[in-house]
Amino acid sequence: MPLTAQQIAEKSSAALGAHDAASHALGLQVTHIAPGQANVTMQVTEQMLNALVRDAEERKQIVAFMQQMQESQAQAPQPME
Repeated sequence: MPLTAQQIAEKSSAALGAHDAASHALGLQVTHIAPGQANVTMQVTEQMLNALVRDAEERKQIVAFMQQMQESQAQAPQPME
């Protein structure tokens, strides 16, 4: 009996995942698999963060700046269509 598209997707994911050292090292986990689709999750660890986001005070400043930029863009006049 031929495999369904879903079975092929699941078997392909399992085969790729079993031999992908990078995915394992990063902690990638497949949470959904379907023909032509895949959802994965990955926990971001402290080692993955750059120096800017390791410093809590600087992180707060960056977030505040980004929020100000978004607010100023929202208040800017919109071009006429």
